[in-house]
Amino acid sequence: MPYQTKLTLQSRITAYLIIMATVLTAIFTFLQINNQLNTLTQYNIYRAKSGVILVKNALENALLETVDAQQHPAVLESAIRNLTQSGIAENVDIINQQGQIVATTNKYSRLSKLSGREELILKAFFKSTKQSQQHQPQIDKDKRLILQYVPINQLILSSPETADVSSKVSYIAKVHHSL
Repeated sequence: MPYQTKLTLQSRITAYLIIMATVLTAIFTFLQINNQLNTLTQYNIYRAKSGVILVKNALENALLETVDAQQHPAVLESAIRNLTQSGIAENVDIINQQGQIVATTNKYSRLSKLSGREELILKAFFKSTKQSQQHQPQIDKDKRLILQYVPINQLILSSPETADVSSKVSYIAKVHHSL
């Protein structure tokens, strides 16, 4: 006579409890990981927003220290190198009004062309006088990057007698942060 296993009520309840405990643990783990990823993303966006203020101030102060426009690329290159070494930004490209990258921390950026979308963004920044546009992060989920375009204003002394100072956007800093 063949041996038959019968599932008793106790073994069925035990199997059901094990399966349900495993399913609930998996669901809870998934929810916790998802929440942690969202928190990490929000932190990275906050870090990028606060870091861009430091980048803007450092680059504008570097421009204040130079009188000759020929020295701007070297001074900006030194400033962005210091910013990336201190961990404030991961990669910074400085773009002039002609759309050329004049200083960068990425050796490949200098060789690449700007996309049509980036050229439109830069034209809008150079024409705009609004300060609200400067800190809007753009999230590139494919490359897992947070991109921010920051106008770098150069102070201009309008008249030495009255000490009138105006500013104009002379460069745009493209700041990269990992997501």
